[in-house]
Amino acid sequence: MKIKEFKTWDEQVAKLIEHGCKDIKSNEYAIDILQKVNYYRLTAYFLPFRDRETQKYDSSKVSLEKIYGISCFDAELRLLIFKYLEDIELYFRTQVAYHHGNKYGALAYKEATAFNKFHKHNEFLEDIEKELCHRQKSPVYKHHQRKYDGEFPIWVLVEFFTFGMTSKFFADSPIDIQQDIAKNVGIKSTQVRTYLEVAVVLRNYCAHYNR
Repeated sequence: MKIKEFKTWDEQVAKLIEHGCKDIKSNEYAIDILQKVNYYRLTAYFLPFRDRETQKYDSSKVSLEKIYGISCFDAELRLLIFKYLEDIELYFRTQVAYHHGNKYGALAYKEATAFNKFHKHNEFLEDIEKELCHRQKSPVYKHHQRKYDGEFPIWVLVEFFTFGMTSKFFADSPIDIQQDIAKNVGIKSTQVRTYLEVAVVLRNYCAHYNR
């Protein structure tokens, strides 16, 4: 299997020029950017400006300064979105814990009967165990191991949920719980399910610095 050879900063700049990015202030300017943003990552921002036939960047439309500016804007946009996604995630964690705990009790999440027919209970329990394993050094985890024999009420357990787990917990909850939560935000439960799924994907994009 052929692997691409390592390129020095200067060679990376030469590669950008070879591919069509000829508008570069200086070699030093380019290297300064490449030392901050990995070459492979930066070149992804050139893709919308690449000619389909030649596979070269359209030199009339791109400059290194412009592409770096788009990259910086993308970073700022991710940070802005992430702030609101955090609010959404924490809100729905609180809601599913409150409504599920109120109707079924502190530990009812351990029983498949506390969910709807679409719920995959074994997978859910495996996800919980995996997250608890990752949090064994947490004061909350240690406290409940010591004082409550390792039992975590749903309103505590949700603090260990990923956003994806929160979204699935909502979608797998009985319809009356979904409707009560949806009523609080003024939309249908089906819309909440869809929006949460989209928010989870978006959150993962932001968390992993995707374009």
